[in-house]
Amino acid sequence: MLKKKITQCIIILILTIFIFLGMSFKVSKMTPYVNLININIILLIISSNIFLLFINFNNRILKGLVDLISFSAISYLSLCIIFGFIIIPSNVSQSSMYPTLENNDQVLVYHLNYIPKINDVVVIKVSDQNYPNIPKNNDSETSNFLDSFYVKRIYGIPGDEVSFTKSDESSNIFKLFINGVEVLSPLSSPYFINVSQKELLESQLINNLIPMEKYFVLGDNPELSLDSRSFGLVSKSDIIGTVVFKLWNFEVIK
Repeated sequence: MLKKKITQCIIILILTIFIFLGMSFKVSKMTPYVNLININIILLIISSNIFLLFINFNNRILKGLVDLISFSAISYLSLCIIFGFIIIPSNVSQSSMYPTLENNDQVLVYHLNYIPKINDVVVIKVSDQNYPNIPKNNDSETSNFLDSFYVKRIYGIPGDEVSFTKSDESSNIFKLFINGVEVLSPLSSPYFINVSQKELLESQLINNLIPMEKYFVLGDNPELSLDSRSFGLVSKSDIIGTVVFKLWNFEVIK
């Protein structure tokens, strides 16, 4: 029995060390993990389990209760590591990714050592300082995180060529092309931009190419999406992770 208690305490201490290391090195890129990882609860778990290590319970019910407490502690700390530093659960509060994602969808976001790739649905952290062209007081696409986050799809990566063609000769509306191919939504709808949006993108491109550490993102709903057409290219450092799974209907995001 003593050996079992010692083993459980060692596991709890190891998990706790991983959590504190993760927090020290800021492994998690999103602030909501603070809500999951409560330092007071962690300290209470450690102290209570160490305390129980030195108590000998003869009562069978009390022994079972101690095992339950240790199991709950290990489960809680494991969830802190998984959902705090590897995969983050979140909800969607916007319509720009319809039909891939709908309002109030619950999703899982993978972000540990994530490298952005074409066609990935990603979560982007935005701020007025980094993206001054975002319309003020626009909350239609912000999730209920502590900061503002947008959900978009990656259409262009560093080195890709972005070009524009008038939708018709008499119009000041342009269609988007990446590497010579017209950009279409998952439902095959075109993406249009106006003159000012075109000028913004051209000012960020280098010889029409997306520079290093920058990405071109769009929403799957062309008519309602606030994306790179409005606020420009996004920085790799602002891409939190990729949406890998949609809960409730258990759908893998592609």
